[in-house]
Amino acid sequence: MTDGDVPQVKELYAAAWKEGYKGLLPREYLNELTPDKINCVIDDGSFVAPDGGRIAAHCHARPASEADWRGWGEIHTMYTHPDYWRQGYGTAVFQHAERWLYEQGFDEVYLFVLEGNARAEGFYKSQGFFPNGGTLCCEIGGVVVTDNRFTKYSSRFTSYGERERITAEGGAAAIENVLKNGQFNDRASLLLCLDGYLDPFYGKTLPEREAVIKVLDEYEKTVIDSTVFAVRELLEYCQH
Repeated sequence: MTDGDVPQVKELYAAAWKEGYKGLLPREYLNELTPDKINCVIDDGSFVAPDGGRIAAHCHARPASEADWRGWGEIHTMYTHPDYWRQGYGTAVFQHAERWLYEQGFDEVYLFVLEGNARAEGFYKSQGFFPNGGTLCCEIGGVVVTDNRFTKYSSRFTSYGERERITAEGGAAAIENVLKNGQFNDRASLLLCLDGYLDPFYGKTLPEREAVIKVLDEYEKTVIDSTVFAVRELLEYCQH
């Protein structure tokens, strides 16, 4: 997505809200909604589905915006222009955004759906997202509305080998280097390897154990992708 796409995306959002939220949001609010009132985010997680020179759909993905959901990816917004509903453009841009989150290291993804929006619920369920019982309340047009949280868990095969064992036995500095500079798969594999050293069940000794724990603790405070869940499990082992 580029700066030049912004006017069309704003127009797309206004049209999608007016049509998609009929009966769900106040009529006066929707009647007064114009493209200039739409906030459009442009970053690496912003994607569009074009139809020639016209933008048919837009999706914005990002790391979770909520601190309690750190480690998750989030589909922040997703809309298709009503002229392009049920033609595949929304599915294409949504799946592209979801793949992007996966490539950034997010195995778990969530999004919010306005309560009563059966069309959106059906679409997200078709993509493997289902309500988890969580809600978010906000005020729109002077009325408090409820968004329902939908989640999806993806599976990623992670393994480790001699390279990870050498790193683990190389001490805190070697481990820290991978956690700071490695790609997602490198970090995930190393953490899986460390599980064999820190889980008391295996009875192994990890060189520089206390220093390694400090490295892991610092990593847990800063990492935003799904490896946060693995490092939290390792730190739990160290508390016993």
